[in-house]
Amino acid sequence: MTTPAVTAVVSGGELAVDAAPAVEDDHAWMNTWPWWHRALALAVTVAGVLTLIGPGGAGDHAAALGLLAVVAVAYVAFGRRVVGPEPPRFAEFATAYGVLAIGAFAGMVLLTPGAFALLFVLYPQTFAIARTMREAAVPAVALTIAMSAGTARWQDPPFTSGELVAVVAQGIVIGAFSFAMGAFIHRIIDQSRERAELITELRAARAELDRAHHDAGVLAERERLAHEIHDTLAQGFTSIVLLAQAAGAAADGAVGGAVRSHLDAIERTARENLGEARALVAELAPPSLVAGSLPAAVGRLVERLGVEVGLAAALEVTGTPRSLGPARDVALLRAVQETLANVRRHAAARRVDVRLDYGDEAVTLTVRDDGAGFDPEHDSGGYGLGGMRSRLAQVGGAVDVRSAPGEGTVVEVTVP
Repeated sequence: MTTPAVTAVVSGGELAVDAAPAVEDDHAWMNTWPWWHRALALAVTVAGVLTLIGPGGAGDHAAALGLLAVVAVAYVAFGRRVVGPEPPRFAEFATAYGVLAIGAFAGMVLLTPGAFALLFVLYPQTFAIARTMREAAVPAVALTIAMSAGTARWQDPPFTSGELVAVVAQGIVIGAFSFAMGAFIHRIIDQSRERAELITELRAARAELDRAHHDAGVLAERERLAHEIHDTLAQGFTSIVLLAQAAGAAADGAVGGAVRSHLDAIERTARENLGEARALVAELAPPSLVAGSLPAAVGRLVERLGVEVGLAAALEVTGTPRSLGPARDVALLRAVQETLANVRRHAAARRVDVRLDYGDEAVTLTVRDDGAGFDPEHDSGGYGLGGMRSRLAQVGGAVDVRSAPGEGTVVEVTVP
């Protein structure tokens, strides 16, 4: 049994799976067709030799060889199409071959005992060609009667009443044994067909499962990239826009020092976002985490927010800082970035307090501002909070947002 060759190619952020066509296994009998040909050729050859050296006159030998030729021609014309690699045509080819082969054998066995060599092939073919035992019954009985007649013919003296009883008994025993073997053969064939159907179904199910896994992987990758772009590049570029606007306002007021400060902040933000983009492409951790611990990275974000927006921003770290692993550290850092970005864009706050609490079983991040607040039950249609919840759910974390219009906002993130 063969399996499909699968080649995975990453292109444009998607995983393309190129599955080579699977080579289907042939039916068990189809795989044995060369041996049927060889067996028939060997039986015809042995029968011909035994005919030439056996009893009977030249006329009997000639007639027997003529009937043997009929068997061979019938096999070439019809039999090989039934047991060979071509699709079987039972109604046309099996019937024609059975009538010609068994009829020729019945006439030949009365002319020469060498015809009995054909039984080693004709009996197995009878049960192998038939689709059911009922189809095999008529040719098998006809073959048994011809064999019994041939046996009685070559008794000494032939066709005596006493010998006929033994011949009939012998034919019944041989016929019963043949039917038992035929039933065994058909049971094997039926099991083979059932297994072939099951294998086909399993292949189809596996192909469907592979497609489902591929589609799920593509969707997960798209979602991950959307999270990363939103949490890094989009927020960074938003900061650049705000800083550029502030620089323009300062330039209008001719406050040179303020202009320089804003321009420096723009350059720093642009450089950090360039590093984020490179890390995203290279599948590395965020540069802010590569350069230090999570508290240090959060501290830089809080400090930058205070400088850019001009509000009081503070970070408090409790417990013993420790790495939670790349996935959880990145999830917490992205949560801080998203929350502070919302403060920058929407809160109009005067103060932001960030607390990072390292407990024994979980790490809790709390971001509290005294800004305008909002209704958490109202869907703003934005991507930020939904994306944050989705990212944290992937690492077993949770997000709790408490806010009301005019009362500020508290965002609490817990990661085990």
